[in-house]
Amino acid sequence: MPRRLFVFGCVFCATYMAALLIHRTPPTAAQSPTEFHYLPQIANDYCGPFLDPFDDNVAFWFTGHADGLRAEIVGGEYRLAFSGLGGEIWFVPAPVCPRGSYQAAVDVRWAGATGNFIGLLFNLDEAAGRAHLFAVNTDARVWLVFEVHGDNLDIVIPPTAHDAILPGNAANRLAVGRAGDRITLRINDTAVGELIVVLPGAPVLAGVAAASYTTQSSADARFDNFFWSDE
Repeated sequence: MPRRLFVFGCVFCATYMAALLIHRTPPTAAQSPTEFHYLPQIANDYCGPFLDPFDDNVAFWFTGHADGLRAEIVGGEYRLAFSGLGGEIWFVPAPVCPRGSYQAAVDVRWAGATGNFIGLLFNLDEAAGRAHLFAVNTDARVWLVFEVHGDNLDIVIPPTAHDAILPGNAANRLAVGRAGDRITLRINDTAVGELIVVLPGAPVLAGVAAASYTTQSSADARFDNFFWSDE
């Protein structure tokens, strides 16, 4: 069963409270979430190249209800619809095999009111409590990258405006690729930045994430065409 993780109960919780994001005035900028939820990975025995168009759930993504979240496959998309007091963030690992070098990508969009930020988890090491998050805010049309490690969260790349980001409810394809210590970042097939990351060589996972504004009682995040493969 999924676990609800409170602000002082997990690595993805207290760390985000210290995050200084884009601006503090909704709905045109991202904010620091106040409620954090992390779902454990569901293992999948298939370890070849993974492309999920969400026509069904044979890959075994988490579906069901948990603490205000409704996760389901609907209309050819993976849906995370969640409600609460505002400032909710959900992390969902993909049902994929760990990899060292990789390519990861997903289409992300909001249905209805736009949320705080939505993005692609990568370098996800559940045992070490470490991950990166490549996220976009489609109101301000900015992207940024977070690093979570231990009890700390760092903004690795600060909020950066880019014309490649489609505004509002439009779908944006986020992609990362790792070869050695270099990670490239792309939005809608446009290179927007890169990271040089020196981490232990343990294989890692990927996934999706979405957050609501602190003033937003509900949000509806959609994901499609999730891709995960070797370099």
